[in-house]
Amino acid sequence: MFMKINKYVLIGGLILTGLLIMQLHNVFYHPPERGFDATGHMAYITYVQRIHAIPTAAEDWEFYQPPLYYLLASLMPNLVLVKFLGILAYFSILTAAYMLYKHYFKGLETTLLGVLVVATFPVLLYMSLSIGNEFFSTALITISLVYYLLHRKLTDKQTIILGILLAASLASKATSLVLIAAIGIDQLLLNKTWHKKLIPLTVLMITTIGLGGGYYIRNYMIYQNPLITPDKLPELFFFKQQIVERNFHFFTTLQGFLTLDLFQSHHYSFLSGTYFSWFYDAHNVIIPVQEFSKAGALLILLSIPIFVYILVGFVLTMKAFKEKDRILVIYTIMLLGSYVAYNIHLPYYSTVKGSFIMSMAVPLGYFFLRAWQKYQIKPPYMYGYLFIYTVLLIKNLWILDWWY
Repeated sequence: MFMKINKYVLIGGLILTGLLIMQLHNVFYHPPERGFDATGHMAYITYVQRIHAIPTAAEDWEFYQPPLYYLLASLMPNLVLVKFLGILAYFSILTAAYMLYKHYFKGLETTLLGVLVVATFPVLLYMSLSIGNEFFSTALITISLVYYLLHRKLTDKQTIILGILLAASLASKATSLVLIAAIGIDQLLLNKTWHKKLIPLTVLMITTIGLGGGYYIRNYMIYQNPLITPDKLPELFFFKQQIVERNFHFFTTLQGFLTLDLFQSHHYSFLSGTYFSWFYDAHNVIIPVQEFSKAGALLILLSIPIFVYILVGFVLTMKAFKEKDRILVIYTIMLLGSYVAYNIHLPYYSTVKGSFIMSMAVPLGYFFLRAWQKYQIKPPYMYGYLFIYTVLLIKNLWILDWWY
């Protein structure tokens, strides 16, 4: 007698299997040099393999990055296996999403739905194939955030474990500083007495900085700046990109949405440029350069219900601002604020991209579920919609022989 299989589990399994097959296919067809500064990241890996040391920021374009990803990548015998670090990170994110949603929501249907929403974010799919520390850092930040949400009233042991996770995140990319700050704020709000606030936070910070802050300390000793980047070394590096003025129009215009300018709107619009690089491959990491894509435009239109649910769920969570999940709101607001500030600091088309805020993926899936619980579309329709969405997504991102 065969055990009855839940139809939603079956649909979810088909979606995840399709995405896995696509990613395994794409790993072998995606050229290593495609991606954001991929050649610079490859040079970093080669340096570690050849010199057996961590470079300084002044030695090459991407050498300012923290070293953990590059140390692990240097152990791989070839670049294809380096790419598998990204595939592993992708499924680590989905596993963390499952654990979080299972903890907060009742029923397998709801939990699985949240995981599928995260799994189908195009930015995660195309960035998981790129050589570089960005996606690896996203996975570590996500794991750290989920661990914190599952153990918010930290015991001594949990404080140390969280500190180790945050240290690994810090040793991967400076974006983790946003999460560290968000956890600090949440802990200050959580505990009523200064004794309970300061002691766990002090232990957490000592563990995090002690294990993960060595690279930043070295930067301070060499450059008097722990967060040294190429733009702070103008005598060695300079940006060839045209400056795009960051004014009110740039941050508010909807022109790119009205024209579905998938591949160029990040040159003149913060909103559509970010949206298209999250729900599509606007920077051509996988998809070849082209003037327009009908399949891409359809994918963007199909992403609108997902985005609306995320937006509604964020508002619901922010209005409630409950102790159990407020860090998701705090972290999201702080990360978006950092993203805006980064765009103001570096006013180039290349700084308008969803990959900078990828670590919001699991929080966005949570917001989606909050809205879906309140304004629920019946599961057969929602799962059917996600299945159609995934088929179109695979059509867009499946690498064909003639693309490169």
